Amino acid sequence: MQNDFAARKLRNMGFPCTAHVPCVGRSGGLVLDWKKEIDLLIVSTSNRGIYVTTKDIIHSKTCHIYFIYGEPNTALRQAFRENQCKLPPIPIDEPAFFIGDFNALLGPEDKNGGLKVVDIDFVNLRNFCIAFDLHDPSFSGPRFTWSNMQQGPHIILQRLVDALLTPKLNLYVLSFVLIIFLGIHSSEHFPMHIGFNFEVTFLPKPFHFMAM
Repeated sequence: MQNDFAARKLRNMGFPCTAHVPCVGRSGGLVLDWKKEIDLLIVSTSNRGIYVTTKDIIHSKTCHIYFIYGEPNTALRQAFRENQCKLPPIPIDEPAFFIGDFNALLGPEDKNGGLKVVDIDFVNLRNFCIAFDLHDPSFSGPRFTWSNMQQGPHIILQRLVDALLTPKLNLYVLSFVLIIFLGIHSSEHFPMHIGFNFEVTFLPKPFHFMAM
C-alpha cells in the first residue's frame, strides 16, 4: 500500500496526524497516524522504524516509543540488530516501549509447526533485549501473533509481533498498560491493542455471614 494512500485512508478514519517512511519500489514503507489530541513528537524515522516520544500525564514522565519493523532477510538480520543497539540510551527514569513486528523469535516456545528453530534463530533478538534491558510483559489473547494461514498439519504459528518494555515501565505496567492480542481476520498478523493509562478497578468484596 502506498504511503499517501494509507495516510489518506487513515485521515478519513479520524487520524489526521501522519508520519511516514516512503516505500522502496513496491515494497517497504511505514505509516504512523495518530489523533490530534495526542501530543506526539517524531524524533527520528528510518526504513525499519519510527521513534517518537510522548507525555505520560498520570506519572509526569516522557515515554519513549519505538515502532519497529524487523529485518525480514535472515542474512541481514544481525546487522539490523547491531544498528538498533546503537540507538541513543534511554534516560534511566523514563519508560520505553519497543512495539512492532520484530520478524524474530525470543525462544523455541514462540513457534509451533514448521521447521525446528535453533539458537541462531533468536540470538540476535535476545542480544537486543539485553542491550536495552527489555522485558516481555504479560498480555491476554493468543500467544502466537502470526500465522501462515494454512490448516491442519501445515499450519505454522509464530510470535513475531510483540511489545517489549524497559524495567522502569514494568514497575507500574499493571496499572498503566493493558496489552491484548486480538483474533486474526484477513491478515496473517494478529492485531495488537495496547491501552495506555489503564487503571484496574477493584470493587469491594461483599460481606457474608457463614451459616453455622
